[in-house]
Amino acid sequence: MILDTLVYLDNGDDAFTHCFRIKAISSGVESWSNEFCVIFQHLLNPPNAISPNGDEYNEYWVIDDVERYPNAKIVIFNRWGNEVYHSIGYNNDFKGERNGQPLPDGIYYYIIEPRIGTTIYKGYITIIK
Repeated sequence: MILDTLVYLDNGDDAFTHCFRIKAISSGVESWSNEFCVIFQHLLNPPNAISPNGDEYNEYWVIDDVERYPNAKIVIFNRWGNEVYHSIGYNNDFKGERNGQPLPDGIYYYIIEPRIGTTIYKGYITIIK
């Protein structure tokens, strides 16, 4: 039995697909299995709090590896379901403001759609000043 693998890279930063096929050889006759593919993604782990109070610590909502998803859609809502932030392509620039005005302390809810792969992230972020 011989294992044949193919790797498709969108580019060096994006998620990638790794495909496999198995080749069986018996009495000189070759036979290939169907191709099976697995999509690998860079998982995001958004922090659940920021403290935009001017002390230079945790001023912004910084999501590691979000730059790997240049078309990611990020929406943040207040507790009443009103949208307070919206971005296509996130630059780690949310600092607890809406239209330049500080949002009140409290819990807000987010949806992150990386738009590569199938994972959609939902959770909360607390603003503490």
